[in-house]
Amino acid sequence: MMVRKLTVTNSALYKIYITELYELALSIDSKIKVLFDKTILPKEGHSCNYSKDCLDLINEILIKAANIKRLVKGASYQNRNEKNDVYLLRKQRESLFRDLLKGIDMSLIFSVKLRNTLEHLEEYLDVENFNIRQGKRKHIKYFAYNRVISHWSMINVPSIPVKVYVASEYTFYNLDWSVNILELKKTVSEIHQTLDMKGVNHFSDDPFFISGLIKIK
Repeated sequence: MMVRKLTVTNSALYKIYITELYELALSIDSKIKVLFDKTILPKEGHSCNYSKDCLDLINEILIKAANIKRLVKGASYQNRNEKNDVYLLRKQRESLFRDLLKGIDMSLIFSVKLRNTLEHLEEYLDVENFNIRQGKRKHIKYFAYNRVISHWSMINVPSIPVKVYVASEYTFYNLDWSVNILELKKTVSEIHQTLDMKGVNHFSDDPFFISGLIKIK
């Protein structure tokens, strides 16, 4: 019997690849809407508070964005323990997603620096402690930590943010790095709208998929 060459589109799990991308984008979009609803600017004055819910939401948003990156753009090289056929399949998957998402600015999804500062925060704090001891932060008087604030202007002293969300800017800051959550929302909206438009979203007409069981042909 002739065996077809394995490609990402004829693979048993092709539908899961597509659905993961689609649902990650939808989930991020939904979580950002919740974040914006929770951080509406006050009609007068400023606001500054600790909101575990909002900071947890931002963390979840960034983790899911990292998952999209891994689906769409992996390492450019073959990993040491990655079999040749698996490596070729991965490159096909990445090529498939590049074609599907052509024209969408993915730079915020692909940017990893801010996410790294959260995943390895203790290492970055060690560096900051060293910089303070060496006198490299003399102009800084405070570290703003774990806050959701309406405007930067309410902190009227030189400070460095550690996990701070500024609602008026839709921007999350961590040390010297930041991400604009509104721009990220635009990106993920484009992703799931593009998949909808191209008819390759979550295979809602597939009875096996609806049941949670995918038939292997």
